[in-house]
Amino acid sequence: MNRNVLRGNVTRPLLVFVILASSVASLPIAVGQPSPDLYSYEFTVNEDGFTWVDITFQSEASTGSSWVFVPKFSPWHNTTLSGKIETFDLVETNEVATVGEDYYFYQALQFDFTSTDSFQLNIRFNMSEGALIIEPRGVFFSPQIGFDPGSTGKAEVMLPTGFSVQQTAPSGMISENRVSFDSIDHLVRLQIEFETAVTEPTWNQLDQGVFRFQTVKRYAHYASEVLTLFNTVYDDFTDLFNVTLDNIDAQFFIPDFETLLSVGGYVPFTGQTLGEININIFFVRAVNGTIEAIALHELIHHFLWEARLSPDLFLWFHEGVAQFVSIESVNDLGYEGAAMERDRLEQGVTYYIPQTGVNLGYLQQWTPNSQPVDVSRNYVASYYVISRLAEQYGGLDFYMRFFELIRELEVENDSELALHLCLAANASVDLKLKLWGFNIHLLYTGSEVSPELIYEAEKALDNLSPMFIPYNLVAKFLYQQALLQLDRGDTERADQLLKATISLANLAPFLTLLTLVAILAVLLYVLRRRPPEPSMKSPPVPPNFNETST
Repeated sequence: MNRNVLRGNVTRPLLVFVILASSVASLPIAVGQPSPDLYSYEFTVNEDGFTWVDITFQSEASTGSSWVFVPKFSPWHNTTLSGKIETFDLVETNEVATVGEDYYFYQALQFDFTSTDSFQLNIRFNMSEGALIIEPRGVFFSPQIGFDPGSTGKAEVMLPTGFSVQQTAPSGMISENRVSFDSIDHLVRLQIEFETAVTEPTWNQLDQGVFRFQTVKRYAHYASEVLTLFNTVYDDFTDLFNVTLDNIDAQFFIPDFETLLSVGGYVPFTGQTLGEININIFFVRAVNGTIEAIALHELIHHFLWEARLSPDLFLWFHEGVAQFVSIESVNDLGYEGAAMERDRLEQGVTYYIPQTGVNLGYLQQWTPNSQPVDVSRNYVASYYVISRLAEQYGGLDFYMRFFELIRELEVENDSELALHLCLAANASVDLKLKLWGFNIHLLYTGSEVSPELIYEAEKALDNLSPMFIPYNLVAKFLYQQALLQLDRGDTERADQLLKATISLANLAPFLTLLTLVAILAVLLYVLRRRPPEPSMKSPPVPPNFNETST
């Protein structure tokens, strides 16, 4: 209530207060409802991002039950401040929270309680990287908050003195280095961007082999682990890509507030060279193997660049190979995150890639300077192409043969890329790419069907106007079926379908005209056969009764 209004009421005559007080006193006193159960979260962050978590549950009920998320893989402690816990159990989060993501790092504490006055339970644990800081920026990202939806919740985050809050999600009440959330959802994470009192970081540089990592001291052990990973896979990668690297730099970064967990890493590309490897520091909190897959993904871009494959020309190939090889490598090293990342991509395949009529030609328009609105689709589609080719033609050995073939060559377009994939597989990989909608010329001579026949069919389709419906659609269908038969090895059937495609495409204008004439003739015939409209003549004049017949 507004304070000025309260002061105005105080200046009224005392008589009014007395009359009102007397009236209220004569009314029966209603018994108030007990306040809803409350979960209060307190997060205390220090200068290095270390965070203490304090959860307090309060209930005025004499008996009840509830649940709350607690860490699964790190210690936590609980204390009953008042009342008594009668029974408790630890269960998987999906038994209590039926919506949302898979809460891998958490489990639910279910408990029944009794009290004579009120019940209070306190739970405490800590997080070594509750906030991630590379001066002068930092972002606090809370553990997963989860509690019984029948309760209410509030939270407070306290940053070190001198830190200043820039923005929050969800919206909170900011007071310098402190943020209060008066009401929070029962399944939520709190995110706060802040600036530190220190304006410039103190850098440490770590060197291992051809790799150099620049990092702030607090994350030096993570940087050392990445360097060890790079050196562990280096020999295998030089064998796979048939090239070596020199002087590769890497560093951690804090992403934009809005893209906190949607960008795992990146390598700047100027058109002339690749920049340093950048790794999102927030993924040190992810499942074991996630940040390793991100780091290897970015490293693979450097190997592909040394193999003379430019992102400007072959971004789909860059991203697909980086996705596939990084997951395979992390899996071979025994990290559990590899299977989870593969499952995530395969879920994307199910969502983005249709079971029939696959058309991935849009990947050829993807460049570093031409990014689609839904870039996730492109990453999934690139992974789909590279992984499915590997399944059919020999896995990583297939790509090893490919990189041996292109060593010291300048591959200039997707048709040449497809040719060398064909040579590595000793099979018509280019036909597979055409089936997936890639616009390439067939340069591989391993098929029994003449490439000239395929070119003739493609030329006939290119010259076919979209106005010639439905014959243009049928011709395109026949062409796709021809490629499908080629992919299956039925060259005789493919030959027949290609010839049918050419014939139908060439005849489409005449057939369309003939169809229109036929439709017109039918309409005219129907109109002529229609019965005449009933006559609207006036009825005959009735006889005059004054007249008599003789």
